[in-house]
Amino acid sequence: MRKITGIAACLLTIVCLATHALGISSTSHVAHEDQAVAPSTAEAMSWPAGTMALINDPDRTNGWNPWFSEWPNDVNHYELHAANDQDLHRIIQKLADIATRPVVIKLNPASEPSAIGFTTVLSEGNATPLLFSIGSQQRIDEWFGRLPDGRFGVHQFDEPPTALPPTLTLFLTHPLFDLEALDVPVGIEIHADITDSLRESTPDNPLFHQIDQFVLDHQERQEAEITGTSQPQTDISE
Repeated sequence: MRKITGIAACLLTIVCLATHALGISSTSHVAHEDQAVAPSTAEAMSWPAGTMALINDPDRTNGWNPWFSEWPNDVNHYELHAANDQDLHRIIQKLADIATRPVVIKLNPASEPSAIGFTTVLSEGNATPLLFSIGSQQRIDEWFGRLPDGRFGVHQFDEPPTALPPTLTLFLTHPLFDLEALDVPVGIEIHADITDSLRESTPDNPLFHQIDQFVLDHQERQEAEITGTSQPQTDISE
């Protein structure tokens, strides 16, 4: 079993001891390696059709639900340990087959996930190449309905926040990946998962340029399919 590091436990203790007003944070282990997630989970979360095919892919190991008291806590994260290109393509196709839009791929320059929410930190060396994350609009709507006049602490909500769409994060410096050979169907949105602070600290990192170029090329492919026209690729280095 993939374990959460001691950092999470320490932070949870600090939050609990500091003041009840800060709330409580922890992580629920919602999926285990070699054990299928029950269909009732999809029903309870109102996930779109096709979600369970990805969550119960043979390469899925652990699943996590980070939570903080009084928040909707609607996002689950699932580790996927693809071993080769065939596994990778199968998982990406299952993402494309989910019956909602958008479905998203994030390109992250790290080699594995670390912090995934609140005080949830995966163990260093977990070697997870893919992380599937999905929110629940139903759970957010129910949470919003309990708010007095849309207020939550210092926050004012005029409408329910939008749930995280089905999102697959690829950790590109894992040995699984060759970005030049990566094939993503045009129906999937692609985003660069690079923080501003990381860009500022290592502005000359060539992988950042490769990720940005890949995202731009994919967007142009999507636009060409929508318009039915062929457009020359834009080189962001020019």
